[in-house]
Parts: sequence; structure tokens; C-alpha cells
Amino acid sequence: MEEHTINADQLIKSIAQAMGDDRFVHFFDLEKNELLSFDEDSADADENWETIEQAPDQFLQLVADTQHHAYQMMRTYTDQVDDLEASAYLDEALRGDAPFAVFKQTLRTHNLMNNWHDYKRQHFEAKAKEWLELNAI
Repeated sequence: MEEHTINADQLIKSIAQAMGDDRFVHFFDLEKNELLSFDEDSADADENWETIEQAPDQFLQLVADTQHHAYQMMRTYTDQVDDLEASAYLDEALRGDAPFAVFKQTLRTHNLMNNWHDYKRQHFEAKAKEWLELNAI
């Protein structure tokens, strides 16, 4: 079990990171203002689920983006890239076989990896802020 006690900026960043991470199950503990993240296959998963089931009103689940959302995010990013040649190659990558891998390689080829990571960070931070507002946190 991984627990974090965090301030507002850290909270937004932690929630944004959790929203982009589908390897773990993520819950926000309303009582402790902590993010609880765990691997469903971990040794302490049963203990974590039991804790959550004993106080269901205390925990809000964060749902990570699916591959469909990840694809849509790549599509939106591609549409806003200023370099028309790079944008065309990214668009082609998304239309072909293994779009995730080819997209990533195309980012590297056109030196856009840092820009892509900034875009993703901003995207998930905006989603985290919306989630916090929606849940009155």
C-alpha cells in the first residue's frame, strides 16, 4: 500500500499522475486527504480492499484513462503540433499498425518527446482539477 499526504499542488500532480497510470488501482481517502494506490495483484491488495469496503463513503476511486482516451489524446496533440511535417508523420503513425509504438518513435525522431510529456502533464492536471471540483475537494 502506498499512501501520500500532500498539499494542494502536490494533490493535483498526484491525481494527474494516477489518472495516467492504469497499472494500479487508485483511491482518494477523503478523511485523510491521501491518495491510496495499489496493485490488485500485490500481497496487500486484499487488506486494501477490506479497508475500502469497511468505509466506502471515505474513499473515491480515481479511474485511469483507457487506451481509447490515450489514443484521443495523441490525436488531439497531433492536431496542435506546429511543425506540419512532424504533424503529418504523427497522423500517419496513428493510422498505421502499432500506433502507440510508432507514435512514440515519431515523437523521438522529431524531437517532440519533451513537448508531448508537457502536453500530457497539462492534460491530466486539468482533468485532476475538474475531478477535485466535481467531488468538492
